[in-house]
Amino acid sequence: MSRKKDQAARRKHLLEAARKAILKRGLESVGVRDIAQAASMSPGSVTYYFPTIDELLRQVQADVIARFAHSRWELVRTIEDPVARLRALIERGVATGPDDELLCLLNEFTGLIRRNPIYQISWKSHNDSQVSIYESVITTGAALGVFTLSCSALSIARNFVGLEDIYGFHVVTGASMTQHEALELIFDFAKGAVGCDLHEPATPPVPS
Repeated sequence: MSRKKDQAARRKHLLEAARKAILKRGLESVGVRDIAQAASMSPGSVTYYFPTIDELLRQVQADVIARFAHSRWELVRTIEDPVARLRALIERGVATGPDDELLCLLNEFTGLIRRNPIYQISWKSHNDSQVSIYESVITTGAALGVFTLSCSALSIARNFVGLEDIYGFHVVTGASMTQHEALELIFDFAKGAVGCDLHEPATPPVPS
């Protein structure tokens, strides 16, 4: 039992090291030596636990996707108000900036998704999960009479996911858009899609 726990701990350590190496080097450039260096282990030790770099990278992607999905479901469960819930869900889905580790890692895998069927399958599952979260929130809000939908909840949910993906990409590059700008654009869409204004109310002037 102790040996199994030790192996599990080492695999977890390697996944953490791989995430750091990917963020530092980029997914296209990272190799076993980079991950070994980040983990303070030998390259042979890395391949002992993950025989191929592709196996390790697939596990990193699966881990990142699971962490992201879990954080969003947990967020939804903690907020009762439909408007606040939708706003928080959108905010969680758009990167805070180029230093947002989780969403930067998700974006790193987009190149492999285009070329590798295995990554395509996992990404589709991830996308479907995000759409499902949005659809649940939208459907509940509509049932409570808070949202007035312009089309089906599924169509609106798919648009939310698509918008946060494309705007989020611009945010993580740090070149053309901030998180605030991305959120404002998505909130504009939300106003027409669910009939609810998610923009922060203007701060009233302080009396002189």
